[in-house]
Amino acid sequence: MKRILLLGLFICNLLGLETIAQNITGSIINKQNEKLPYTAIAVIERQNNKLIDSAICDSLGVFRLKSRSEYPDGIVLYITNVGYKEKYVEVGTQAQNLGTIILDEDPVLLSEVVVTAKPQLTREADRYSFKVANTSIVKGNNTWGVLKLTPFLQVNDHAGITLVGKGNPIVYINGRKSKLNGETLQQYLKSMPAENIDKIEIMTTLNSSFRADVSGGAINIVLRKNENEGAKGTLSLTDQQMKDKNSQTGNAFLNYKKNKVDLTANVYAQHYVLPQESDITYNYPTSKASTLSHSEYDYNKLTYGGMVNLDYHINDKQIIGVVVNASGNTYNPSLMDNTNRYFTNGQLDSLSQTRKDVHTTGYQVSSNVNYRYDIKQGKYLNIDFDFLKYGNYNRQNDITHSEKPEMPHTLLLDYRQRQNINITNWAGKIDFKTPLGNGYSMNIGSEVYTTRSDANSFFGHKEGEQYVDKYGQSNHFIYDETVAAGFLSFSKSFSKWALMLGARLEYTHGKGDVKNNPEQNFNRNDWDVFPSASISYMPNEKHSFSLSLQSGVRRPEFALLNPFRNYTSETSYSENNPFLKYMRTYNIDFYYTLNYKYVFAVNHFISRNSWTMFRLPVEGTNTVRSLFDNYGNSRITTFNFMWNESLFNNYLYVNYALGGYYSYNKGQIENQPVRRYGFTPTLQFMNFVTLSKKYKWSLDIYYNMMGREHMPQTLRKTNHYMYASIRKNLKQWTFTAGVYNIFNSYNEEYSVNTGADYNYAFTMKNNPRNVQVGVTYNFGNQKVKGSRNKRTNNEIKRRLQ
Repeated sequence: MKRILLLGLFICNLLGLETIAQNITGSIINKQNEKLPYTAIAVIERQNNKLIDSAICDSLGVFRLKSRSEYPDGIVLYITNVGYKEKYVEVGTQAQNLGTIILDEDPVLLSEVVVTAKPQLTREADRYSFKVANTSIVKGNNTWGVLKLTPFLQVNDHAGITLVGKGNPIVYINGRKSKLNGETLQQYLKSMPAENIDKIEIMTTLNSSFRADVSGGAINIVLRKNENEGAKGTLSLTDQQMKDKNSQTGNAFLNYKKNKVDLTANVYAQHYVLPQESDITYNYPTSKASTLSHSEYDYNKLTYGGMVNLDYHINDKQIIGVVVNASGNTYNPSLMDNTNRYFTNGQLDSLSQTRKDVHTTGYQVSSNVNYRYDIKQGKYLNIDFDFLKYGNYNRQNDITHSEKPEMPHTLLLDYRQRQNINITNWAGKIDFKTPLGNGYSMNIGSEVYTTRSDANSFFGHKEGEQYVDKYGQSNHFIYDETVAAGFLSFSKSFSKWALMLGARLEYTHGKGDVKNNPEQNFNRNDWDVFPSASISYMPNEKHSFSLSLQSGVRRPEFALLNPFRNYTSETSYSENNPFLKYMRTYNIDFYYTLNYKYVFAVNHFISRNSWTMFRLPVEGTNTVRSLFDNYGNSRITTFNFMWNESLFNNYLYVNYALGGYYSYNKGQIENQPVRRYGFTPTLQFMNFVTLSKKYKWSLDIYYNMMGREHMPQTLRKTNHYMYASIRKNLKQWTFTAGVYNIFNSYNEEYSVNTGADYNYAFTMKNNPRNVQVGVTYNFGNQKVKGSRNKRTNNEIKRRLQ
């Protein structure tokens, strides 16, 4: 019925029944403070229920009617939009601006709406908003799949989520930061039905309330308000066949609502088998020696976990929520066969065979308690407490035999490495935002988080039946870090402009304790100020511009500070650096949006005290060591053109990104100069094709290419990846089938050239072409229980048909 109303009002406008005036104006939003474009406005004369005028809101949700003097006394505005409850607004006798009018969602109508809406990208003061509710891309899809179609994002199962031109964003769900990461986050998002999503917010620039070590932006997945009491959820299974290896994934998602309680939970498990093959070549031109290493094994990993999110609505303005996540994994690959060939002057000098036996287990438990008080529109208090416990336990046995003809199967080396890592983190944050009047607002707060990393490492050679640390290579490393921060930002919105200015003050204390080598102990005490600023300009609904500056810091992962030496073969090892300095970073971002379909982006990234991994020869040997170290400064300038649009009456939705980046790295490492620069082209396209609306068939086609990448020491070769997946929706069931890595081209290939002394080449063939099939079942309540009393005027509806 409401769609007929919208059509009728639109025709009235075309016939010229609306005249544009400024006297009676207003804007329409929902409870999430989102603008509601194309809302229908009917002007009704109360005395005889007569329709005397009509209007349609523009793309910003703003309506304009005639001067008040042109209407009779006693008029009422009848306001309606598909998926929202009707609303009546009295209009006084004086000309006036009615201000902001809020519509309430109607969950029954939302469940009855035929999916015809288009995905819509809009620009707000500090973020982009991608509205996906009631669109074809969510039907039968999951949240991970919708993120692949979201502008600004590059999403695949291997690299995770990347914000174009920025890096890996923080993921929020309903404004609450997810403690999940990597595979656990991916599995959770794959279990969450996409039809629960209202919109996805993309924050390319972060204000000072975010941690200074976050530079990849953020996304916030805003879920639709569930007013249907009872339980609903999904069950899904996926099977993957890769050569002769089979992998399986299963997950379940449940949402239960009763009165003031809203419970969400999920569980998942994945058994993943990946055949891998690698070739490494080390060349030493000065000594005319070289080493060729070939490895083959099956990556075999079991991951499992679950999440419970309980929200209690104290009242309409206050909510308290508790989230508990738990996950575990077991990594137990097949025995790794590593063949090493050693050459001198081009002649085979020796041959060895190494067999690796690796076993790893790990777990992660995290929790969050959140209290939010929405005092009034634009004013809130938010309090968070977080806890995280992480454990990873690794054991590796390496046995090397000589395979030279004159001494076959002779034992050369037998050693064991073991590392047990435990990390505990506590965090608390208070965040307060309030309007100051005249379009100004202030955000102020503080945050404290403390972490302890305890790594106990053992390295020993076999003597008899025992493994003994003969050379004192084992260690016990404890690192404690505390970060205390305060932040303040001001924002101003006026006319077509929006400004933000903020600063974050952080104090960092870090203490490293190497139990068996006090000379490597260290203490750090740093005070830093991180300013941020942004400005946006929207001259009209077709154009928007934004420019921002953000400063930050990149702190090394805890494991990179542990000086334990980890051997990967008898001629290569990695050694971390307890004296690694923090990297200071600066981001300058410019975005221009045209018609909310085309986005032009330029991102410039500068870092001081840059660090990365280097592979360097050990002097006087044919051994290579890998270490992380600061080398100097780097600059990266990224250019991207992005296009997202729904075409051909919603039969095709496209999300394309074409661009590249220029990187420049300069410095030195152990008296060797570092100077590498070059341009890397990038391309991504994601197509969602509706093959049949009647029979509910759809097709996903994804392609990603990254050209030759210029890193400080390494040159990475061009890589590309493509898949196609078909989907069929049948009542509560969804069936999928797809071919992944169609061109069998997703391989890792890169090279290192340090000059006359050493060069290196690496190739890894992983993730070969594979086929995946899946099935998802949706269950539970879809309707609101009980009757609904709709205050509708039948005479008005009859006249508008």
